[in-house]
Amino acid sequence: MASENPSIIRRIFSFIGNFFKVIRMILGILFTGLLIIAVVGMFGDYLPPMPEKGALYLAPSGVLVDQKSYAYPVDALLADPAISNPETLVRDVIDAVNTAAMDDRITHLIISTDYIAAAGIAKLVELSSELIRFKNIEKLLIAVAEIFLQYHYFLAAHADTRK
Repeated sequence: MASENPSIIRRIFSFIGNFFKVIRMILGILFTGLLIIAVVGMFGDYLPPMPEKGALYLAPSGVLVDQKSYAYPVDALLADPAISNPETLVRDVIDAVNTAAMDDRITHLIISTDYIAAAGIAKLVELSSELIRFKNIEKLLIAVAEIFLQYHYFLAAHADTRK
């Protein structure tokens, strides 16, 4: 009995089973390859080299604050990002200006005040003193805005050029 050939139905189902095994193996290899390509693509971005000399474009957005307001995690997940009021720490802007002042590769600073929504006078005075210090290092300071409101102009007044 062991030497008998399997029936035609058994051979058909065996062929169908082997066919699906091969398809499953090919799909597994393709998905694994796509996953490897995606991971390499995420972490293998080509960044152009930094130029020897250039400008720092600084565009603080939202309200200039000393400390960001607390946002509940659930509210942050459910909130529409287009409606949210962004906040920028004054300390972050000051650190960027100080770093640009000390970096020899930075030839001038371009500050765009278009995206600042509001700022208190104390924060503006603190930031403007850093801009004056930047200017005293003999680096060019350029202020750019579509329209200058009072707090925009307060920062732009220290610039060498206003556009």
